[in-house]
Amino acid sequence: MGLFNRLFNKEKKPPWEVLKVYTSISVDQPSSFVRQHFVNALLGIFERHYDQAPVSFDICGPYGIPKGKRVGIKRFNNLLQTKGYEKFYGFSMENRNHEICFEFLDTSKDLKLNGWSHGYQELIIAHNNPPYSINLLQIAGEIFEVFKFDYGYITQLPNNYDLASESKITNMLGMISTVHSTIDWSWRANTNRILTGNIKDVYPINLLNDQQTNKINKMNFEVRKFNDTISIWSIKEDERKTIREKLKQELIINTPTKKN
Repeated sequence: MGLFNRLFNKEKKPPWEVLKVYTSISVDQPSSFVRQHFVNALLGIFERHYDQAPVSFDICGPYGIPKGKRVGIKRFNNLLQTKGYEKFYGFSMENRNHEICFEFLDTSKDLKLNGWSHGYQELIIAHNNPPYSINLLQIAGEIFEVFKFDYGYITQLPNNYDLASESKITNMLGMISTVHSTIDWSWRANTNRILTGNIKDVYPINLLNDQQTNKINKMNFEVRKFNDTISIWSIKEDERKTIREKLKQELIINTPTKKN
């Protein structure tokens, strides 16, 4: 999403402020959200909170959009309405300046096609130059009304980082690429562990399910209720390293495993 623009634009921009939420899915517990309501809700959130409509879209799936190309809002809506909302496994929407981005990924198709026992759905809300202060926690609450996520967090990333992999975008001989870290690959392979209390890492704001909250409470950290099923755990920057090590010792943070 806008990789070329971010990599070659020499103007120094502020870091991304990022909200990520995840839902764990499996063969026994498949996706259950209403896709059309979800898409419409995100369009509404984009317009209400950022005072503008997204203008650039992509849809992952059999919708006839060439790789690397994007479409406008009219074609985005027409494609979903004519070809159906059930076929996409991802989509993204951005504003004109690539400073506001919503990205969604659903690995449900891999449960059948690749025989995965479990998978995940990931929603990313990010901005790096909003017209005014944006409350990402409020946005998380609105998202939860249509997409009951199991876990999430709010953090910052440098402007030249990929939002999905949280890794630096590089340019080698004109080829733009990102490299997924071992931590990121391990996390994606084990997202089902969020249902038994694991978390990805320690972030400034962590949105925890009941199992995660119980483990954090047992370590005498303070959390507060966000809604009936999600709690908020806020951590100061100077405490993150120490807390991360404690959680690794308790096997609450997923540690990378070596690939065969």
